[in-house]
Amino acid sequence: MLRTVQITQEKVIHFNGMPLMLLCDEATGSAIPVFIGTTEANAIVGELRDVNSPRPMTHDLFKEVLLGLGAMVTGLVVTKLDDEGIYHGLLAVERDGQELKFDCRPSDGIALALKFGSPVQVDEQVFIDSLSNPQTEQLMDLVDAAIQSINDQQ
Repeated sequence: MLRTVQITQEKVIHFNGMPLMLLCDEATGSAIPVFIGTTEANAIVGELRDVNSPRPMTHDLFKEVLLGLGAMVTGLVVTKLDDEGIYHGLLAVERDGQELKFDCRPSDGIALALKFGSPVQVDEQVFIDSLSNPQTEQLMDLVDAAIQSINDQQ
């Protein structure tokens, strides 16, 4: 079973100097934290804010290449959380009525899915594995405290 997650700019935060994205289940409100690279965070937030860079960035280029080939991203599924705490994803691309799936980092897949207006989903087992991990629980407690501190200062 797949859970659709909502990606908003408020869900991409800097935590201890690293970008962190919260994948929030639309149905239950539960969230899993995913550390992402600065480039990917900038691409995701830029897309959410509808900001265009003066020159095409990597995700912009990839979108243009896909469109030029008559293809489009139809979605991303976060498929796995491995033993090292790394998330894995599958990017779905459609061309000429054929769906192709490509292994990708979820952050890259999310940036591309957003550029195409396509859904982002997380496998149910990934939510179970992440939410049952004590490190995730500790991290979410720290993130909640950091967000509360920011809100208190405003």
